[in-house]
Amino acid sequence: MVRIEPLASATSEPALLVAGQKATWVARVQRDGGDPQPVTLTFVTAAAAPLRLPESVTLAADQDAVEFEVEALANTSLGDDQRRVVVDFKAVSSHQGQAFSVSGQCAPVEVIAAPASLEVYPQEIRLSGSKDRQQVVVTGYSALKTPRDWTTQAKLTSADPAIAEVRGTAVFAKSNGQTQIIVEAE
Repeated sequence: MVRIEPLASATSEPALLVAGQKATWVARVQRDGGDPQPVTLTFVTAAAAPLRLPESVTLAADQDAVEFEVEALANTSLGDDQRRVVVDFKAVSSHQGQAFSVSGQCAPVEVIAAPASLEVYPQEIRLSGSKDRQQVVVTGYSALKTPRDWTTQAKLTSADPAIAEVRGTAVFAKSNGQTQIIVEAE
């Protein structure tokens, strides 16, 4: 009986990617056995998948995780649709000179088109008092005017954080004055 190093591998990826944007994914391996070796992960998607991934990433023998960049391709014609993409991977390593591999799948990822326009509610925020705050809702519209909630994907920034501070999707009063909240599709 030949015992090879058992290997568990997994990736953590966002459930949603916007066309034209990049995201950082993390690949993790869990090794058992006394002979840790480098692990090479190779990724495969369908030919028409709207993602750009590295062909492979390698984890050194002393690493249990590696970050890599994934891009949702901007030139993909998604229209109002979203595409569910599944990425297959193969982990290759060796144990005591014996080569082995483990295959698996990343969790499905939804790729959506960036919004053609954004609407922010409320359009004007008036805060009174240092404990006052206002939740912001962002709606994105596709080129065909289909609405989608972009609140959690939008990036909100205060032009003057000394006046108003943004935490997540809420705006908090900091001091008297006027400022702008900048909203961008992420």
